[in-house]
Amino acid sequence: MPKSALSRISHWLNVRVNQRTLQPLLFLVAIDVVFMVAHFLLKTTSFVTAAEFDIAQDRSYSEFFQYAKTLALSALFGVLSYQKRSLVYGLWSFIFLFIFVDDAFEVHEQLGAFFVNQLELIPALNLRAQDLGEMIVYAIYGVTILGAGLVAHYFDRDRLVRRTSIQIFSMLILLGVFGGVVDFLHVLAVSFGLPKVVVGLFTLAEDGGEMVVISVLLWFVGLVTFQRLVPPLTVPSVSRTTVTK
Repeated sequence: MPKSALSRISHWLNVRVNQRTLQPLLFLVAIDVVFMVAHFLLKTTSFVTAAEFDIAQDRSYSEFFQYAKTLALSALFGVLSYQKRSLVYGLWSFIFLFIFVDDAFEVHEQLGAFFVNQLELIPALNLRAQDLGEMIVYAIYGVTILGAGLVAHYFDRDRLVRRTSIQIFSMLILLGVFGGVVDFLHVLAVSFGLPKVVVGLFTLAEDGGEMVVISVLLWFVGLVTFQRLVPPLTVPSVSRTTVTK
């Protein structure tokens, strides 16, 4: 990667990005790409036959890899929270632990079914009632996380921590785009009976996009945790004064 591009990335993320620090990111993304290629081969050839390579399937190999990355993020934020005595980082640790629990134990699906029954939701806009219930759940998640984040930012006065948190939140929005918007389009593609190729592309975009975003987050938070932050360099000038007797 050109040095100018690395410099721009370093400036935006406020971390030292070079060929060496990029290696963990390339390693994580390479694993994501392997899972996506295996999924593609599973759907289009007989070369791959194990259903566990289906990235859209529960308890697939790629999903377990996602679980590991999400738990690692929660642990790293826990370390950061302890190091910096930061409420914001502690909140992020809880959020990613919650993301793991929600995904692993299908909490949003159960809550979605609860809202379907309680609100007597009916299919609309080519969406199942269950889809509408889960959209309500995701909206509640979003408002709760945003509200908690604003409160934590108010009490945490560390400017560097707050800047890092905003960068993480922007990446989390991108995760929501793949997990929410692309997922919504995926459901519509299935509902309208679009060709399998189109549906398959939405599957790759949704699940593959989520995988890559989590990998980027894990890489970034790893750099922050292991003291790769670029501190503001302020060297006080020392003035020499001549003492006359």
